[in-house]
Amino acid sequence: MMTLEADGLKIVLQCVDGETFRKTFAEKRAGMKRGRFLSPPEDNDYDQQENYLTDDGNAGFSITQDGWLVSLFSVLPGRGFVKCVAPILRERVVRLGCICTREPGRDAREPLVETYRRDLGFYVAARTLDDHAVMGEYYGEEFITRFMKDFGTPYHVFMTRKEPPAPAPTFDDFSEAEAYVLSL
Repeated sequence: MMTLEADGLKIVLQCVDGETFRKTFAEKRAGMKRGRFLSPPEDNDYDQQENYLTDDGNAGFSITQDGWLVSLFSVLPGRGFVKCVAPILRERVVRLGCICTREPGRDAREPLVETYRRDLGFYVAARTLDDHAVMGEYYGEEFITRFMKDFGTPYHVFMTRKEPPAPAPTFDDFSEAEAYVLSL
């Protein structure tokens, strides 16, 4: 267990087994405002990952063996969880991906990208143009129809700990973007 503090938020963080993380994440995901649009717990093999939860189970994250940040969540009041855990994430995470949205007639919204850039020092390595088709295939037509109604067109932003060698390219295909990021 470790105690971390930033911007007036103090948390106790502990490393937990995969089953504990899976159950806690599933429970918290169900109660989050946009939780139904987060990747479901069964998408990750938490038994093979480093999993962290706050002592109250209200926030946590997981890191894959090859350094991807997955399932970052927080239902803590206010903001600041990412800043609290930044020392761990800066040390152990090398890549991450997040879903962003583009609403018709509006600029893309990338608040998570800005948080990861500002608080963790990550760099944008690649983007996808439009992932509604691939997400519809993976999660189902009902899911993507509701997602687009509530948030707009989904696309992914991939980020890396090290600055990429060139400006971030935009890919039409999710798998190509992911492969590119893995090649860096």
